[in-house]
Amino acid sequence: MTHPSGNEIGETTSIVHNSSFVSFINSKFSSVKNFFNVVYNYLKTSFTISNVNLYPTLRAIATQFGLYLSAYLVFCYILYLIRVSFRNRLMESKYFVSSAKRILLIIAHPDEECRFFGPFILRMVEKNKCPYLLCLSNSGVDGKRQVRKRELWMSCEVLGIKPENVFLCCSSLREERGKWRTESVASLIRDYVEALGIDTVVTFDKFGIDRHENHITVLRAISSLNIRKLLPMTCSIFLLDSLGIMRKYSSMIDVIWSLYLSKDENIFILSSYEHEQVQDAMRMHKTQLHWHRRLYMKFSRYTYVNTFHELHRYTLPF
Repeated sequence: MTHPSGNEIGETTSIVHNSSFVSFINSKFSSVKNFFNVVYNYLKTSFTISNVNLYPTLRAIATQFGLYLSAYLVFCYILYLIRVSFRNRLMESKYFVSSAKRILLIIAHPDEECRFFGPFILRMVEKNKCPYLLCLSNSGVDGKRQVRKRELWMSCEVLGIKPENVFLCCSSLREERGKWRTESVASLIRDYVEALGIDTVVTFDKFGIDRHENHITVLRAISSLNIRKLLPMTCSIFLLDSLGIMRKYSSMIDVIWSLYLSKDENIFILSSYEHEQVQDAMRMHKTQLHWHRRLYMKFSRYTYVNTFHELHRYTLPF
């Protein structure tokens, strides 16, 4: 009688172990396969047309949501019409109506006067307080500087700003790593404020509407002048409120929220007819009137309503 050698015993054990491992894998695979088959069959039977339990529920939810949304939009539109109808009897801004005399609106690039500040400009022109406009750049990176300069003047003419009240800085501001230097912008703003006898400065807030670096630099420059007491004592500063994306693109619907959430009562609202005037001003900027600009002018709340908050003397907005 012969006994198996050690090598034969090892080989037999290895075969047994391998077969056990394969069996284990196959059993697990079968379990997973069965699980997915059950899920598939459940979903298949749940979403068939013959199933009468699921679809009526979905229809009911969609119907209720549609009714609530429609009622909300109609309610907002009615309140918007009421607010526009009585805007002359309501005080949009006590300061701008009674105290502001010489206003300087500061923007970074052409087309921002109508994209962001259209309601404010039209209201000031209506009150015979035509603002001065200081544009810090002509955005002429593609060789269209003279064209964009003419577009800015034509846009301001549509908005009612006098040609002699428009100032465009044709010389490039000194840049540091592709950004404007705060000191250069501050010096430039200070020169215009003193030369024009400005008592009210209007510009972007610390978020710059769309977090554009140049917009934020303008605010930093104003803040630097304010904190160092380099602006006239009688000069007030007002900043355009930056909002989240939902309110930013909620069109005229945001008028209702602005009425109830605006703390300082510095609010300027346009009617549908006046909103068309702002769009006409934007059409003057033909070199920048891309498809996304057209959509922006339709859905942005900044073409319907502007709200501002004041930057108090010797304080920082950050």
